[in-house]
Amino acid sequence: MNVIAEVFGLYSLGEKNLVVFRFEDGKDVIESLKQVAKEHQIQSGAILGGIGMVRDFEVGFYSREKAGYITSKFKEPVELLSLSGNISQCNNQAFLHLHVALAKEDMKAIGGHLKKATVHNTIEGIIMKFSEIKLSRDPNTRILSMSK
Repeated sequence: MNVIAEVFGLYSLGEKNLVVFRFEDGKDVIESLKQVAKEHQIQSGAILGGIGMVRDFEVGFYSREKAGYITSKFKEPVELLSLSGNISQCNNQAFLHLHVALAKEDMKAIGGHLKKATVHNTIEGIIMKFSEIKLSRDPNTRILSMSK
């Protein structure tokens, strides 16, 4: 199935179980990914990769001791070296579990769980849609479950 979606700076094209996307400057990364999932009817899938640039972002590191995320916020533009994760369902809505590796202007890398980000210039990537595997999350624990 080929579906072309062009929605205000968000472009995507699907082929069988793959969707290629590109987001323009200023788009909210997480909301844009949710829009692509909706447009291409992706209930469960894997974000195989994404590259580009982001700004105004938050990354987190999960601390078992604190039972929560230690979050750091950044304003400056950085290179998106890698975006990966999965798409599951939680309370009948798309739930994105995303991780990033980013490089600052001084070439030092940072990364972690992506909590928030705005596209700087552009982001491009690819998503694999699962046809038989179903991913879901417990609404209370957010723990992933898998089924067929």
